[in-house]
Amino acid sequence: MLVFMLSAAIAGTLAGVTLPEHATINDSPVTLNGMGLREKFWIDVYVAGLYLSVPDHDPQRIIRSKTPKRVHSVFIYPSIPKEKMQETLRENLANNPSIKRETLFKIEQCLALLEDFRKGDEVIFDYHPDIGTRLIVKGKTKTTIMGDDFMEAIFSIYLGEAPASKQLKSGLLGHK
Repeated sequence: MLVFMLSAAIAGTLAGVTLPEHATINDSPVTLNGMGLREKFWIDVYVAGLYLSVPDHDPQRIIRSKTPKRVHSVFIYPSIPKEKMQETLRENLANNPSIKRETLFKIEQCLALLEDFRKGDEVIFDYHPDIGTRLIVKGKTKTTIMGDDFMEAIFSIYLGEAPASKQLKSGLLGHK
């Protein structure tokens, strides 16, 4: 019985990264919906977890929902330069044509705040309808960007029609 209780307290572990089952965004509780691994050219880059107010497996409903949600990424690759992250995110955004042109300025603001990443570093995108989308890098809030358009663009990178990785998207949606 104790083993079951302990395993229930840890929401998930993937590629050596463990994320908690619950989190809070501006006093609003969210629960881990799923975890996925981002690979590029067969190299493990990061593990991400998707947190939602209510579990969901419909990517378009998640992207459009105006409820608190989070994407929490933990890097597992030894070193990724800021410029490489910016380039990759721009590629992912270009693959999602549903992203509005007027949103690109907000995205560039966000990309400018990224840093070089090392194994164990974290990036969090928190969305709350009352505050917008908060970018947290290595534990520090870098900015908060208002507008549902920005939130939808960020969540489309992970869950849109052309996600950064189909494997990652599947894991975030809770599919095994």
